[in-house]
Amino acid sequence: KLLPAVTDSYVFVANPARNTLTRIGVPSLDVITVDVGVEPDQVITTSDYSKAISYNKGSDDLSIVDALTLDVYTVPVLNNLNSMTVSPDGVWAVVFHDADIEDEGRSDGTQSFNELSVVNTDSGEHFPMVVGRNPHQVKFTDDSTLALVVSDEKLALINLATGTPDRSIIEISDDLLDPPRAEELEITPDGAYAFIRQFNTADIKLVDLSSDEVTSLPVAVNPTDLDLSPDGSEAVVVDRGAGQLWIYPTINPESAIAEVIDLPENELIGSMQFSPDSSKAILYTTAASVSHYTTWDLDEPDPAESLTVRPLVKPVKSVSITPNGGGLVVFHSDDSGDDSDPAYAGKHALTLIDLDDFLDNPMILPGEPTAYAASSSGDVGYYIMEGEKTLTMV
Repeated sequence: KLLPAVTDSYVFVANPARNTLTRIGVPSLDVITVDVGVEPDQVITTSDYSKAISYNKGSDDLSIVDALTLDVYTVPVLNNLNSMTVSPDGVWAVVFHDADIEDEGRSDGTQSFNELSVVNTDSGEHFPMVVGRNPHQVKFTDDSTLALVVSDEKLALINLATGTPDRSIIEISDDLLDPPRAEELEITPDGAYAFIRQFNTADIKLVDLSSDEVTSLPVAVNPTDLDLSPDGSEAVVVDRGAGQLWIYPTINPESAIAEVIDLPENELIGSMQFSPDSSKAILYTTAASVSHYTTWDLDEPDPAESLTVRPLVKPVKSVSITPNGGGLVVFHSDDSGDDSDPAYAGKHALTLIDLDDFLDNPMILPGEPTAYAASSSGDVGYYIMEGEKTLTMV
C-alpha cells in the first residue's frame, strides 16, 4: 500500500520505519526528508500538486505537507483506521477502516469498524461520523461535492457542498442479516447514479442518487469486475463465470437492455482496465497462472473481431495503464505457469508494453516490486522494491 505519490515536480515516498516522508525532485533527483507522524502508512498528493497528505497509522493522524516548502501541520483522526482517500479537488480526505485490508490492528483504545474521519485539508477541521458496518470503498463525485462510502449492507452519502459534512444512509442489500460483501463502487461523472458490485451475486446494484431508489441490473453468473468507461457513457461488467462482458449505458440504465460480448473461448478473465481515451481496454486475470492478457479494441464495430489474446512472459500480479494511454505496465507474480518463459522462472519481473503496436519489453528485477505510480504525463513511472533502498524510474 506504500504507493509513491507523484506531482509534476516531485515524488513523495512514505518511510514508516523512520516516521518520515521523502520528497524526490524530478528531474533533479534532489532528496529532502521531513518528519511526519508515527508510521506513515499512505501518502497522496492533491490534484493541484500543492499538498502531500500522509496518513500516519501509528499516531492516528494526518500530516498535511506543503509540497513546495515542506511545512507540515497535523490533524488527529479516529484511532485504528487503515485507509485514506482524497477528493478530486484535494480539499477533503476520508480515512476509514477497510475490512478488505489484512491488518493486525492495535488493541489500545476503543475501536469501531463503522466509524470514519472526514478531514478538510484546507482548514484542518475533523468530522467523525458513523457509516455502515465494514466499509469497503470510498468514492467522490467529479465535482467533490459528494462522497460515497459503500459497506456490506449500506451506502453512505456524505454531502460536502456546505462546508460542514452531513450524512444520509441508503440500504442496498435485500438480506440485512447476511448481506453479500460489497466489492466495488462506481459513480457516473454527473453524479446521477452509483453502480455497486457485490460478491457472488448475479446482478449489479444501481442507486439513483437523486431519489435514493435501489434497483438491480442483471448479469449472468459471477461478476468479478465493474468499471465505467473513461468518458462515463457505459458501465462494463466482467462476468468471469459466464465468460462475458455486460455493458450498460449510464443514461437511464434502469430501463436499458445490456449489450453482451462473449470473451475468447477458454480464457479465464476476471479484471479489466480502460485506456484514458476509451479506445481500448485490457482484460486479464490474477487468479490463475496463465501468461497472457487480452486487448479489447472498442473502436472495432464487430465484437467478435475486437478481442485479441496476447502473450506475456509470466502470470499477472497487477497492471497499470499510463495516464496518457500510451503504455501498459504489468507486474508479474512470482509463480510461473505452463505457458511462461522459462528464462523468468523464479525471478521478479515487470513488462512495459506499447499500446500502439503492443511491442513489449519484459525485465527481470533485483527485488519484489511493492508499489508503482505514474507521472501525470504518463511518460515515466516510479516503483519501489522490497529490500531495495532506491526509487526506480522507468
